[in-house]
Amino acid sequence: MKGKVVSLPIKKISFSEENNQPDLTKVILQVCKSGEVASHGVYFEEESLALSETSIKNKPLLCAYEIDEDGNKADFKGHELEYKIIKEGKNISLKIEYIEQPVGIIPETNNFTIMDIDKKKWIVVEGYLFNEYCSDAVRILEESDGEKAVSMEITVVDGSNNEDDGLFHIT
Repeated sequence: MKGKVVSLPIKKISFSEENNQPDLTKVILQVCKSGEVASHGVYFEEESLALSETSIKNKPLLCAYEIDEDGNKADFKGHELEYKIIKEGKNISLKIEYIEQPVGIIPETNNFTIMDIDKKKWIVVEGYLFNEYCSDAVRILEESDGEKAVSMEITVVDGSNNEDDGLFHIT
């Protein structure tokens, strides 16, 4: 499991009333919680949350869009990619192209906190969406009241298998 990329669901994105930059929309993201993520066979130890603070700084907020029958951006897709076959002489290779686009950022100063929410410890950070360039992303989140099936990808650095619960405990 070490080195594996895990895509974690983010359940809540809230809009912040406090915003001094008209070209950005400030959002509060509940990023990751302690405990079991059964769908991925992992368990986040509480201690692991604080260790992730430096890894989230300056990360992009990305999305790919679902397009409706009228050609409008209607919703978000998952982590979308395409494969291209590259032929150079007699050599053939496969290139991965990501369809996602940056729609915002989690800045260096993101007010990283660990909060008690619903009897779990959650990593909560601030991020910013680009209003002018990505107004559809802001609109989609506003229309859903921040309740979207979005996710964050992490790379597992350390942990161990737990025989009692059959989960990989991320430390």
